[in-house]
Amino acid sequence: LLADYWQFKRRYQFLSRIAPPEGPQRTVLVVSLTDFPYKVKEEAMLATALKLRGYVPVVLTFSWCRRGMRYHRVFGFDRFVFLDHALARVPDATVETIRRQAASFFETRPNVQALKRFEYRGAHVGRHALSTITRMRFDGRIQLDNPAVQAQLTRLLPKAMRTVHAAEDVLDRVVPSLALFHEKGYLDQGPGF
Repeated sequence: LLADYWQFKRRYQFLSRIAPPEGPQRTVLVVSLTDFPYKVKEEAMLATALKLRGYVPVVLTFSWCRRGMRYHRVFGFDRFVFLDHALARVPDATVETIRRQAASFFETRPNVQALKRFEYRGAHVGRHALSTITRMRFDGRIQLDNPAVQAQLTRLLPKAMRTVHAAEDVLDRVVPSLALFHEKGYLDQGPGF
């Protein structure tokens, strides 16, 4: 992976010198919550196209995605905001309220359809948690009465709810005109979408 990065940087260092057109600048939030080079390159190419249309890319990532940030810098993107930092800013009282609301929801012994309909502050967090569990388990049919699924769901649904607050925080801080998502249905991206 390191060899790929250095080869990519040597070959495409000109990308960092691409200037946006003259005129008013708008911000695009590039949601890039990965360290996977192929995906980061793809997102950065799309963001470069938007840069050529007058957008200034601000990359939302995790602070530990160092590899991903290196690739974004090759494209000339050096403004980053971190989802893990936004998650840490969610007040403890809010986290406790989320925990109670999720526990109350689970007490109803929801089925898959109820989980799909579960929303928090307008975000389809039940659907995001279900999608994430399906991806993690590589199982096309999730049984909510399975103890392993229940344990995952008990952990993931409150996380999705907390991510709604983090996404609101990021959007308030960045105030983008546009947001670019590669995948919008999973736990980390879905609430912001």
